[in-house]
Amino acid sequence: MSGDYSAPMGEFALTFLESAVVAHLMHLSTKSYANHVALGGYYGAIPGAIDAVVEAYQGRYELVLRYTQSGGPDATSKSDPVKYLTGLQSYLDKQRKKLPTDSNIQNEIDAVATLIDSTLYKLRFLS
Repeated sequence: MSGDYSAPMGEFALTFLESAVVAHLMHLSTKSYANHVALGGYYGAIPGAIDAVVEAYQGRYELVLRYTQSGGPDATSKSDPVKYLTGLQSYLDKQRKKLPTDSNIQNEIDAVATLIDSTLYKLRFLS
């Protein structure tokens, strides 16, 4: 199996694992109960969702041995949950083209996209 996907997978995983910490910090600092709950759901679920993506990849291809600096949203968006999650949404759409096209792996990536979209819904429309 090809190792052409290892670097993009490592970056993808690190970006979203980092997003759990960012969302947790936003969760702790918000004055909005709705944002508090929405961000709590996100940071609680994203590590498991990323674990599923990486484990599926590693089962089919190879171990990811390098987790490089993330390529997600810039630091200025880390104080605005909607801007930050929208940046993650854009990053996922761009990065998925660099990852394997196997349907099971893409389905796990879809679960990450669904988590982002659901969280954005809660942040934007539930107050």
